[in-house]
Amino acid sequence: MTRDLARREFLKGSAAITGAAAAGAFSCVEIASAAPIEVPTVDKLSIRVLVDSSFDIFFKPKQANGVSIVPASRNADYQRSLHNEWGLSLWLESEAKGAQRTLMLDCGYTPDVLLNNMALVGVDPSKLDALIVSHGHYDHFGGLNGFLDKFRDNAGRREALCRRRG
Repeated sequence: MTRDLARREFLKGSAAITGAAAAGAFSCVEIASAAPIEVPTVDKLSIRVLVDSSFDIFFKPKQANGVSIVPASRNADYQRSLHNEWGLSLWLESEAKGAQRTLMLDCGYTPDVLLNNMALVGVDPSKLDALIVSHGHYDHFGGLNGFLDKFRDNAGRREALCRRRG
């Protein structure tokens, strides 16, 4: 009985505060605003799927509205194939005004699948400019530690090389 009364009082109090806020009773409440941003544009973009929850071996190349959709090449070694699992990892190569960038968006669910698929697709981790983790779900960052364990030295050598050039 006491719990019901406390709940009822809480709901009445919440309704009163909400009504007061809606009526403008609180002068410190402001609506957040952000300055407009300029969306970057690219001249060319290549997206390679490294990890996804499905892979269609019979997918045929397509052309749609100036976009080429090309399946991953088949490996000559039938015992090695692309692996699927819950999660996502994309290899992005862009070009804008002559400048090229290579990014990896997310790292899939496990390092084994990510590293297997990277080798089969033929991407070069030493060319990475940045790693992007879209959000904190494990199926988007689960392969990150394994990726870093394998390629951290390459990134360190590249960073040192860039500092020497700059």
